[in-house]
Amino acid sequence: MGVTLIKKLKGFSLVELLVSMTILLIIMSFSLPVFISSGEKIKKTELSEMAKNIAFFTVEYIRSRNVNYQNNPGKGSIIDAKYGSTYGTSYTLGNDSYHYYPGLVDINGDPLVINVNPSLPYQTYNDKPQSFYSVLQGFVPFGASDANLDNGKDKTTNLIPLVKYSKNISKNLFKAKGTYIPKIYTNDVKKTNPNSPDYDPHYTNDASLMKSTMNYEGFRILTRIIARKRYTSDPEHVQFYDVLVRVFWVYGGKEYSYEVANQIMTWGD
Repeated sequence: MGVTLIKKLKGFSLVELLVSMTILLIIMSFSLPVFISSGEKIKKTELSEMAKNIAFFTVEYIRSRNVNYQNNPGKGSIIDAKYGSTYGTSYTLGNDSYHYYPGLVDINGDPLVINVNPSLPYQTYNDKPQSFYSVLQGFVPFGASDANLDNGKDKTTNLIPLVKYSKNISKNLFKAKGTYIPKIYTNDVKKTNPNSPDYDPHYTNDASLMKSTMNYEGFRILTRIIARKRYTSDPEHVQFYDVLVRVFWVYGGKEYSYEVANQIMTWGD
């Protein structure tokens, strides 16, 4: 006759279960901030890298809009005129500030007015504002709605943008929210002083506007170009451009930026 052995299975008591859950919650309370912090760092890095790519793309795009023909500023050198219907079939280079010279062109292929208004290296906006070009664009496909522009022109400076961004972009697009205004808040007095080399009309130090200036998603790009010549005695055409591109984005209630500065030669000596 066989003997049947019955083994009693013992489960967790309620006390043991509560203790286990408590220990698990304590572990999670220490681990969760680490995971959150790690996710925030990844997001910050991603946004910073994206801004960097936008900035370098913008600089290279501007460089590609630099149209050079003949490197001879002397009187009597004749070039074919793209705008023959306006200026005749050709025009003369030299100390002539009435015609547009080859140089940077906008998104329509038209020359920038600053091409004929170069400033000296030490001059600022107050000295010669005609040498300064500045636009604030949203990172949106060309032709899409942009709260920084009005009828295709910058709301602050009334200038036409230089850069066309691809129709294929889909991530981190600029989107204005609520009371957004196309200004950049700063407490740096140099950026709001027209006598300073860092001045730009898009900056404001009005603290009451700060919230509205940051009321957006995605990226916005400030492009500042200054037409320069080296010496007072040089002809009135641009020898080089000082280019500054600054990309802005908001994360965690704070606005960040990435900046690239470059110099684009156009006519040389």
